[in-house]
Amino acid sequence: MTRPLALFACAAAATACLSGGGSGGGSGPFTPIDGAAPGGDASTRADAPATPETQSAADAPGVDSGGPDAAAPDATKQDAAQPPPAGSHTVAACPDGAFAEPTPADPKASLATLTAGYKSTEAIAFVEAALGVRYPVGKTLLVEGKKVKMGGGKNCVDAFFQATKAGSASAALGQASTLVHECGHLYDLGQSGFSGHLYWLNEAAQFTCAGLAYQGANKGFARSLIKGDGFDATWPACASFGMSGCDGYAPIYLGGDPKDPKFDSGDQGYDMLLEEVAQYVNSLAVDYAFADHSQFSTSAEDGILTFLWYMTRYLHLARTQHPAVYTYLSGNPCWRQATLSIWGRAWLYLDKTKGNAKLNLKGAMLRQLVDHPDLLDEIQRLRQIEGCL
Repeated sequence: MTRPLALFACAAAATACLSGGGSGGGSGPFTPIDGAAPGGDASTRADAPATPETQSAADAPGVDSGGPDAAAPDATKQDAAQPPPAGSHTVAACPDGAFAEPTPADPKASLATLTAGYKSTEAIAFVEAALGVRYPVGKTLLVEGKKVKMGGGKNCVDAFFQATKAGSASAALGQASTLVHECGHLYDLGQSGFSGHLYWLNEAAQFTCAGLAYQGANKGFARSLIKGDGFDATWPACASFGMSGCDGYAPIYLGGDPKDPKFDSGDQGYDMLLEEVAQYVNSLAVDYAFADHSQFSTSAEDGILTFLWYMTRYLHLARTQHPAVYTYLSGNPCWRQATLSIWGRAWLYLDKTKGNAKLNLKGAMLRQLVDHPDLLDEIQRLRQIEGCL
């Protein structure tokens, strides 16, 4: 059973929001786009707001969408784990280091024939074909995701593709990241149901994990609570959308107060936080695949690095201040393995793009934030519980 999807108004201009229905573990409203086009140039990206595994979880040994693994140790009482080898963010024997991409993004695959015959009236077909050549995962998400209807009968292409800005092949490809990101959200949510939230990573890796939504059984806590945890001291949240010199993603994704009656994006739990991490990996992969068609520097790395930072901060806050949430999250094989796998997939691409000036605006600084020892330790603790060290 899938959740109905509806469109509703957002506080931030140019931001589209979706709500997921259903009882119990419903995801609730979420903000799927980062206030700007992930595939756009520097002036239209959220990080520049001033200027804005096939193995399914059910098939994996010991993995299900139910409760915690009874044999899992109480990680809240464990000492800090030893980190992976210097210079590495993954461990080969663990789900993150073992993660494989059967059809990875290939920026060197030729698009010559496709671009030579480009017609703006056939832009979406062109983007799908180009993704098929350079990033097949993205093509699947676009093709399948656009089958899911949003409010008013629209799909992700109707909502996010700007035909008037697709006059050339490069211009159309510049919108591919947004399309894959947003259609990826719709595909995951459209395939999710009462059994849990689907994370479709690639043709060989999918997880459907129950709980950790903003409501229902085994619910998580609001992701906005990571604000003020101390880790944001060097990169504070912007007070509002459109500011500079601060974390421009925070007003969009970490907004609101979970204590008030109004539902805001920041009221969402870990399920939708991890969903954003998954889609920002796709954003980076698409921009990496089509970087030769971009004339501008983009925040491709910035989005996924910001959300890796958010994810590990959520894990830290859960472990130190919300023990019941942490016990469920870390002890549940599905959530644990999904988290490690998405972390590993992120670094599969971040290792390829490091130093590419066209794919980041504040990448170096954000990498330092993600590399905080206490936050990297949260990933290592999950590896310890997984028993792969």
